[in-house]
Amino acid sequence: MATKREHKHDFQECLITYHYKANVSGDPFEITRHERYCTKCGRIDHVRFDGDIEKRRVPTTDRFGYFILSKNDLMKKYPKLPMFDVIDGEKHNNFVNL
Repeated sequence: MATKREHKHDFQECLITYHYKANVSGDPFEITRHERYCTKCGRIDHVRFDGDIEKRRVPTTDRFGYFILSKNDLMKKYPKLPMFDVIDGEKHNNFVNL
């Protein structure tokens, strides 16, 4: 893996699934995000893509709310993007395995 000094980052879009464990119950859960990663070293560039947040009507209150797209919705919207898993999401791992 190249170090930061050895190259200029070449960031490309991807989908990253972060795997967590709930603090109280210890149950596993995951969050998938549309982000960017360096194709040379795997560093994650935590950018926000506003197109991944939808304004929808909340059925119980009949008001509008903002929702982050689910993993399935992201996979349908971006079928050609590479997908990575970050196992210890709570440790703020800033790299994907290439």
